[in-house]
Amino acid sequence: MARKVVPKPRSKATKTPSVVRAQRFELVDEAGEVRAQLAVRPDGKPGMAFQDPTGKARILVGMLEDGAVTVSLLDGGGRRRAALGVTTEGGAALTLMDGKSKGHALLSVTGEGDTGLGLGDSQGMGRALFSVHRTGAVALSLFDSAGRRRNGLALRTDGSPTLILEDAEGKGRVHLTVSAAGEPGLGMGDRAGSGRVLLGVRADDSAGVAFYDGQGKLRAVLGMTAVPVSEAGSGTAEPASALALFDRDGNLLHQVP
Repeated sequence: MARKVVPKPRSKATKTPSVVRAQRFELVDEAGEVRAQLAVRPDGKPGMAFQDPTGKARILVGMLEDGAVTVSLLDGGGRRRAALGVTTEGGAALTLMDGKSKGHALLSVTGEGDTGLGLGDSQGMGRALFSVHRTGAVALSLFDSAGRRRNGLALRTDGSPTLILEDAEGKGRVHLTVSAAGEPGLGMGDRAGSGRVLLGVRADDSAGVAFYDGQGKLRAVLGMTAVPVSEAGSGTAEPASALALFDRDGNLLHQVP
């Protein structure tokens, strides 16, 4: 005798609400422990937190009043170790910190395309800054433990490199450069930052050194041309050299030859 099959009644489809509104959402694990939270903080800013099995926040996502967005990664002690942010102007930055939350590395890019990499010491003081400008110019600056720049290396858009050495007061004392035309130059300054000695080689291979006083006025010039010159009765051609001395008003005092 055949058995009669009775069809099961269809269950009514559950209507999924299109919008769920609340001030706080919590995601829990099988043990009922909160592992993630989405809420509006007391200051009115929205935020999201992801927690480890001990209940400590390890990832924080937030938005500031001006619209900037931040993501922070925390260690087991609640210390922020990495942070990623995007500004309202279109810039972005990544910061890496040590166990004391001191910034050691900062990688950033502006909305206009300027890129920078900063490195800090154990006290969070910036010690090195490498940057690439939107125009293509490249620069590297080194700082002492007090945050004073002591060294600057740059490559301009025309391909000319420059090295600047500064004292503890931020005064440029040594300036070494090679122009786009291939002319090297070395300048040295005094404690006031005024250029006092300039040594250079021109594109025609002539060389010279100039001395300036504290007011920046030329006081002496010693130079040598690259073109050999024969004197009467001389059997050897040598590059011509010259020496000129000036007073404080720029008047010529003595010249050889």
